[in-house]
Amino acid sequence: MLTRISNFHFTPTQVGYAALTRKDMPTNKIFITGNTVVDAQHWVIKKYAIHTQDSLGKNLLVTICTEEKIEGAI
Repeated sequence: MLTRISNFHFTPTQVGYAALTRKDMPTNKIFITGNTVVDAQHWVIKKYAIHTQDSLGKNLLVTICTEEKIEGAI
């Protein structure tokens, strides 16, 4: 339903683009944006010359830090 009432469609991949075109969405209203998380990961790997080891397989550990509760904050 949301797809039908949206004026524009932003998708991270060519696969998403194809899915939207199969739903008869106008191609001039579909924009491939890329995946910012994956793009950032590739940027870091290239910038810092990080090399992967085949022996590690396809596992990736991601750690995320979040803001702690600040007294008096909403």
